Amino acid sequence: MECRTCFESLTAFIDGEVARSDADAIQQHLDACPGCLEQYESLHYATRLLDSLPEPYLAAPSFGPIESRLPRAGSRFFDWGGFLVPRWVPAGALATLLLFFSVPFYWTTSSERDEMERMFTAFVEERERLEQEHLRVASESRRVVISNPFTQVSQSGDNPFSLR
Repeated sequence: MECRTCFESLTAFIDGEVARSDADAIQQHLDACPGCLEQYESLHYATRLLDSLPEPYLAAPSFGPIESRLPRAGSRFFDWGGFLVPRWVPAGALATLLLFFSVPFYWTTSSERDEMERMFTAFVEERERLEQEHLRVASESRRVVISNPFTQVSQSGDNPFSLR
């Protein structure tokens, strides 16, 4: 058995919720692995400490607020008003506002969108033309020249990256 499998099964092993064959395999692994045995002892100790604590007692007055939130057993009908108002009315109002402001924006910007699409197409075509020209020049010279902006140092000796 791997340590990971043993570690994932330790809580069920401590609670007695594993099959007998699995329990035997876990016990054999614990006998052979000091790391997993340490984890087991730690979990077993924590479980014993929790089991030794008394059951919590809730006084009768503490059930009042909880009980008032529970639906009545005799009520056969769902309270749609209590469900719809706090949940769906604000969502519907938000959807209406979004629709109200987005539809006019969509209608008034279609010509602008067409112009942007034309400009983008022209940009892509120009970029592709420049790339083809660069590849042609590079293939003619049999080398690719990539300019390095860090080799161009000003004559004044100022370093733009200095921490001064």
